[in-house]
Amino acid sequence: MKAYIITLSGNPSSAAAARNCHASALAQGYDVAYFEASTGTTGRAVLQEEGIRPITATGGGTASLRRHQREWLEQPGTLGCYASHFRLWRRSVELGEPIVVFEHDALALAPFPAIGWRDVLHMECEGNLTRLGADWARNDRMETGHGIYRLGFSPSELPELVCMPCCHAYAIQPHAAAALIEDARRQGWFAVDRAMREPVVMIETHSPSLATFQKEYMNVSSTASWRWKSRHWLGNAIARAKRRVGWPVP
Repeated sequence: MKAYIITLSGNPSSAAAARNCHASALAQGYDVAYFEASTGTTGRAVLQEEGIRPITATGGGTASLRRHQREWLEQPGTLGCYASHFRLWRRSVELGEPIVVFEHDALALAPFPAIGWRDVLHMECEGNLTRLGADWARNDRMETGHGIYRLGFSPSELPELVCMPCCHAYAIQPHAAAALIEDARRQGWFAVDRAMREPVVMIETHSPSLATFQKEYMNVSSTASWRWKSRHWLGNAIARAKRRVGWPVP
């Protein structure tokens, strides 16, 4: 199974993180290659060619999701990040094979196991071991031998979504990649870790983790030339404070 590392070669920090990821993946036996990230400009062109618009322009999704996307759309690299993953979903469909997707700050911890999974296999479980409760537990499929379990994620800012809280490392089947592409054509695009959600695809997680992330590079964007997450957190904190006191948030 082929593995790809999303990186922006012109960004020294992204390139350095990707080299670490590449070395770890090779050490664990992955057939891995670098994958040049889309920027905001090139990513916009990719999605326009596909006729895909932001979810805020399509009227799709819930009001809270559209509000969340408006906040994210103000952040550099969001569109480029989505387009990079989107292009790899297309690659999986074109190959007719599952692939592994690493973001540049990922680190492979173990070889990919000889297991089956239905749609998307999240390779990083640390910090995400709390199940959502009875509704999801009924559909849990803990398989001790395989180390796979069902896990619905409920991000605090979007409790109605069941999605992956991060996309550092995951494996995806071609039919699941096709489902995400078709969903984008119908609904529009939004932040990639929210777009990859149930019930569009089934999310399963491997425990113990097959991958982790490099903390020293976690704030480096693969699609922008500067560090941006601190600004994103501050912007969201201000927006949440405005909503609490009833101030309008664009």
